[in-house]
Amino acid sequence: VFSLKTHAHLFNPSHDEEEHGGEPWAARKCAPRQAGDGAADGAVAAVAFVLGVRLFARLFRKVAVVPEGLLPIFGLALLAGLGFFWPEVLGNGFSTITAALQEGIPWRLLALLAGLKLVATALTAGSGCPGGHFTPSLCFGALVGGAYGELVHTAFPHATASSGSYAAVGMAAVA
Repeated sequence: VFSLKTHAHLFNPSHDEEEHGGEPWAARKCAPRQAGDGAADGAVAAVAFVLGVRLFARLFRKVAVVPEGLLPIFGLALLAGLGFFWPEVLGNGFSTITAALQEGIPWRLLALLAGLKLVATALTAGSGCPGGHFTPSLCFGALVGGAYGELVHTAFPHATASSGSYAAVGMAAVA
């Protein structure tokens, strides 16, 4: 995975000149470390998604107050309640991914939706309902990456890419 800060250093010579006192290629030495930072961030998010889904799914099965045969109905009822307030967490998440890529969601909502998407995926898996993990992981990655990108871009607006770019990298890193 390729850090977006690395992209700024490799493909934006004016960025280097501003940051390194007029030496356009001075920051190229930093690129390998920054690429590693991006990969590490993505790996942490991917592990968080997998472990989070497993943990919430096990927890749901342990605390469920209904017989096992009714778990799918109970789980989907909880999912419907969650989706009533936050419809962005339902389904495959493609519309939510699109909004994150187009920078249409504030960072606090991106972070909240990432956690809720994790819970929604765990409810589906824990209740025994069929459903995949690939598109939810894309959605989670886009939300986490977009939230991180918003924070970084707010702190360093001239030195980083837009949050939509971070959302794309987050999708690739988590999936």
